[in-house]
This record gives sequence, C-alpha cells and structure tokens, in this order.
Amino acid sequence: LDMMKISLGTIDEVSSDRWAIPTPSSRSRGLAIMQNGTLSEDDFSNEWDRSIMVGLAPGIGGRSDGECEAIASTIIADVRSMAGEGSRRRRRRLKETTATSNLRRARIEVEQEDGLKVMSVSDAFSATSTLSTSPSRRHLLSSAEDLWSRALERGLESNHMCATMFNELDIRLRYGNKGFEYILNPYNRGNTESNSDTDQSTSTLYDAESSASNTDCVISFIAALSTHPYVVTVESNGEILSDSNSNAQWITQSAQRGFRPFFDAGITGAGEVVSVSDSGVDHRSCFFADSRGSGDIFNGKWDFSRRK
Repeated sequence: LDMMKISLGTIDEVSSDRWAIPTPSSRSRGLAIMQNGTLSEDDFSNEWDRSIMVGLAPGIGGRSDGECEAIASTIIADVRSMAGEGSRRRRRRLKETTATSNLRRARIEVEQEDGLKVMSVSDAFSATSTLSTSPSRRHLLSSAEDLWSRALERGLESNHMCATMFNELDIRLRYGNKGFEYILNPYNRGNTESNSDTDQSTSTLYDAESSASNTDCVISFIAALSTHPYVVTVESNGEILSDSNSNAQWITQSAQRGFRPFFDAGITGAGEVVSVSDSGVDHRSCFFADSRGSGDIFNGKWDFSRRK
C-alpha cells in the first residue's frame, strides 16, 4: 500500500540532474549535486521550488491553516523519530556483525530484542521490511529493495539522518488544506542570513551530505512519508518548462524533431483570420439537466442528492 501512494515517475524525477537541489553557495554559479557521496557541478539554475507534495487522508485535511500546518509538523516529527531509530539500529547492527557473518540474521535478532517499540523507516516501508515472511512477496520486491535500502542507508538512517534537509525545509499549504508541500530548497527565496559572530552566511555552514542536495535524503524521505497513516499521496513537483515556437511546430505537426510537414506543403496560416466563439453552457442539455430534485444552479440552491 505504501508504494502505491508514491506517484508514478516521482523517484525518477527526484533522481534526475534537472531536479537535483543546489546548495546555497552554488546559487550563482550552477547546481551542486550530491550523488553517491560526491559533490559535482552542473549548469542549471535554482529558480523554482523543489518540493514534495503530500495529500492527506479523508478526515485529516480540510481544516484550518494552523491545524494543517500542525499536521505537517507532526508528520515530520514522526519521520525524524523513525529515522533516528533506523540510524541507531544500523549502528548497533554494525557492531553485531563482528560476531556473526549473517547480516540479515543479525538485523532480525536486534529488532526482536528491541521489541519494535519504535519502527524504523526500513521496518515500516514494504520494500525494505524484514517483518514479512512471505517468500513470494520478498521475491517481487527484490528488484526494488536495493534502491530503497541504499537510499535509507545513505539518507534518513545514516549517521547524519538528513538533519540539514529537515532544518531547512518549509511548509506550504495546498488549496483547501487537503494537503501541503514540503519545500526542500527554501533558501532560494532569500532566507540566507548573516552570522554576526563569524561574519559568514548560513549557506557557508550548509552540510550538503545531510541536506536535500543529497538525492538519497529525498528518496528516503519519500519512502518514509508513504508509510505515514495520515498520507494518501506523495509526489514531487516538476519544473514548468516553456518551449519555443520552433519546437512547438514539429511537436504538433509530426512529433518528429525538425519535421514540419504542414509548412513543407505551404500550409503556414499566413493571411488567415481565426476567431473562437462560445455560446455558453446550455443548462437544459441532458448532460446538465436533471428533473429530479429541486436544486437550481443559478440561484445557488444546490441539491447534493442529484447527480448533475
């Protein structure tokens, strides 16, 4: 169920270089990308908010702004608690493996001993959980387990637990308070402040590895959000790109790069006048009219028992 909450293409998007979040110090000179433990530069801008959009379960959303913000903060607190437990267990398992060659057995033994008082993200997330005993289920998830396990190990359940990402994020409510966005690069909006003691900006103190510039932090954050009972959807936002007329021409005419068959045939639209008119909605149409009930769309007296 948790993986079904994650919208299709979300992990591919947040893993791409285009979506990757720059560090504050790289805003004026390109994009600093933290992947596989190394920081690299790329020539992209930071002019849009990278955020994770969260949809709330029925009965949870739709409240006041203050209540919705409190829910968003509660979810973050729960995720950080699970991350802390996962990090602690990983450190403990590292010690346990000196006495056993079976890492998986050591992991299960430690979890059983702890009694699972607080679940780690690895335990709660279906693709990485060791709590399932179904061989068929484990087989179906084996291809995905490596990606998620690696992200958790280097992200939320690492020693740094993505602390900078959580400390830097902002919350933005969505329409109707049915959900919200966790903005992962809020410093893009001028939040960098001066430190009078050191005469350094906060960006110089920014830890890229524990921030949202680390792709593993973002991926493991998405996994953790999907396990929360308040959450029904998790999705990354995408950059809205405007395309040039020259590209739009071949896209609409042939979908083959550079091929414009209409223009080649002399059909350019030059000298033509185009107008668009609309008569409005005919409320008597069978698609809108319903003789049952007493509602009227023009006087605001809605009959919610009617289908139309």
